[in-house]
Amino acid sequence: MPSNGTANAVAERAVIYTRVSTEEQVREGMSLEAQETACREYCNRASYSIVRVFVEEGESAKTANRTQLKELLTFCREDHNIGVVVVHKVDRFARLAQDHMQLRSLLAAMGVTLRSVTEPIDDTSAGKFMEHIFAGLAEFDNNVRADRSTNGMRQKLENGYWTFPPPLGYVAGRDAQGNKNILPDPARAEHVRWAFERFSTGLYTRQQVLKEVTIRGLLTKRGRRVAAQTFEQTLRKPVYAGRIVVDHWQINVQGRHQAIVTQEVFDKVQMI
Repeated sequence: MPSNGTANAVAERAVIYTRVSTEEQVREGMSLEAQETACREYCNRASYSIVRVFVEEGESAKTANRTQLKELLTFCREDHNIGVVVVHKVDRFARLAQDHMQLRSLLAAMGVTLRSVTEPIDDTSAGKFMEHIFAGLAEFDNNVRADRSTNGMRQKLENGYWTFPPPLGYVAGRDAQGNKNILPDPARAEHVRWAFERFSTGLYTRQQVLKEVTIRGLLTKRGRRVAAQTFEQTLRKPVYAGRIVVDHWQINVQGRHQAIVTQEVFDKVQMI
């Protein structure tokens, strides 16, 4: 606990909470170290006695189910002398207004309040009003980011790039132009091609083809047997024939990835 001179006898006990998620770039002034430094300086100015620092690394504030946040709540619950939680900004604490207010209610029930280094929130009527505004702005910013991410994904799909996790038979990689895309999986692509061609003859059931291709060595990326439902879904996906189809966005374009089966074989499989 840092020394605050004679103020220690009456200093309010505080904990600091810092957070950076894996989804966001560490912007200037928003690194974990910068947040902690600013929070410590704020505590010194306010004559708060720092009891502990909780550092949340790689956790999104889109959920309250965060490791260090839960530890902070437990710590405040068990140590009844904590009076303040200090954050650099409200959006470090939560990015959904409803989560923010629920967390604030939990803290209030323990006699703990929240302070932001960069925002004028306190327990006055004006301070509470401002806190609601900042919590709402954090959620708005979160929604804008989500919209941008969705729009960016849709644009890439429309341009022929697969943006979802690689399906069975493909791996994530970069194409000849250096763009992120899916590439045939050296360990599984040939097995998938064989399964399509085998089934396209119409002489074998799905169960028979799945059994045979499993014997040939087709396994999931976790080394497990391919489930019957997964195999059926695999046989229905146009991505294997080189097309990207996303019905809910009305996308049906030629993909920029390498097809594993010909369109003719794929069409025969769909007819069967």
